[in-house]
Parts: sequence; C-alpha cells; structure tokens
Amino acid sequence: NGVDYSKDQLDGKAMFEYQEGVRAIRLAPSIGPVQGGTEVLLQGSWAAVEGGSVVCSVGKQSMQCAVLSSSTVQCTMPPSSHAGLKKVDVQGSESAGGALQLQGLEYEYVAAPMPRQLVPSRGPVHGGSIVSVVGEALGPQPIMCHMREQGGAVWQSMPRSSTVVLCRMPERSREGLVGVELSVNGQDTTDEGLVYMYEPM
Repeated sequence: NGVDYSKDQLDGKAMFEYQEGVRAIRLAPSIGPVQGGTEVLLQGSWAAVEGGSVVCSVGKQSMQCAVLSSSTVQCTMPPSSHAGLKKVDVQGSESAGGALQLQGLEYEYVAAPMPRQLVPSRGPVHGGSIVSVVGEALGPQPIMCHMREQGGAVWQSMPRSSTVVLCRMPERSREGLVGVELSVNGQDTTDEGLVYMYEPM
C-alpha cells in the first residue's frame, strides 16, 4: 500500500523499508557536531521523488534537501543547542503529486572536539610515531585523526581520556610540515591550525 514498512538495524541505526517508493533509508554519517553544517546523505531508493522535493526535519527545524539521484538525497544538518540523539523526519513530494513520509531515523549530535596541542609535534617520515593530541571534548564518542594532505587521510585515534587521544602518524614521502586535525565522523574536521613536522630518518 506504499506506507507499510519493516524495521531492521544497520550499524546500530534504524533502517526502514517501504513496499513502494522510499526504501532502505539510512543516514551517512549518522553523527556530527552540535554546530551543524554536516552534509548528510540519505541512502536508499528515492525513485518515487525524482523530480519532486524532499524536506528533513529535526525538532522544529526543517531544511530543504537535494535529490542527487534515485539512490541518494543530501541534507545539511541544522545546529543543535545540546548533544544527544535526535529524531529525523523526512517528507518527500513526488513529481506526480503524491507524498511520502519517513519517521524514526536517528542522528547523534556531539560536542565538537577542540585540539590544542600535539605532543610530540615532530617525527620521522617513515611514520609510526604516537602523537598525543591534547584538548577538550575528546570523547566519549570515537575521534578520528585527520591529516590536511594526502587526499585528506583520516584514521581512527586511540582514546585515552576526554582531554587526550593518540594518533599514530602515517608514513610520508617527504619531510616538512603538515596540518593535523580531528573529526567525529571522518567528514567534518576541526580547524585549529595544529602542525606536525616530518623529519628525515
């Protein structure tokens, strides 16, 4: 009938399946900073709304989304006054004039990490050095390390406390300075201007 759905789990997040229209929808990423601005992809089957429009709502805030293809819709998450799980409701208008509605998706807002210092701030080009990133709001959610070069390499940090995470520095082909930042989702990164010096072996 176009509105019945089954609920499953994918990576701990709700996944819904409609018999017609919208199917197998999930958020990627499903976590982001409270400042908002995260570009979220709603992945699934959007064939029914191609040529129409999609609106996402988080609480009282609504935002127009872009239908990128029959399998992907992109929305920009609004800011939140506090961290925590929020329900995301999706409404789609079909080009033929019909309407689709999806409720129950979850998105987690977290405090953005604030790195302040790298210890040590230099190491060999062959990589492997363990760097302590000292700062604030570095947990409890997983934190990723981010290098501002090499295609924006992102890798998982090793948590120590809410003020320290450890980053194992990757190999680099040449010596010199690189920017090192943190991310909660591998997409949104901090911009604190921290630098690490790669030195010759």
